[in-house]
Amino acid sequence: MVPLDYELKTGEICEVLTSKDPNKGPNRAWLGIVKTNEAKSKIRSWFKKECREENITTGRASLEQEFKRCHINLPEI
Repeated sequence: MVPLDYELKTGEICEVLTSKDPNKGPNRAWLGIVKTNEAKSKIRSWFKKECREENITTGRASLEQEFKRCHINLPEI
């Protein structure tokens, strides 16, 4: 067993233990630890999926704020 931030040397093999528990997932700090773009992409996609409703609400609020700033009126749908 080694810490998560241990750097593998050439030829070393590691096994990553994961959980099937849907309430558990990666930590945002891992984005600073992982090296490959594929790993970063998988972590980001997990957070996007996990926080989907929150992201939609935040995006809608940002869009409405920008419309107000530009004096654009859209009918309520």
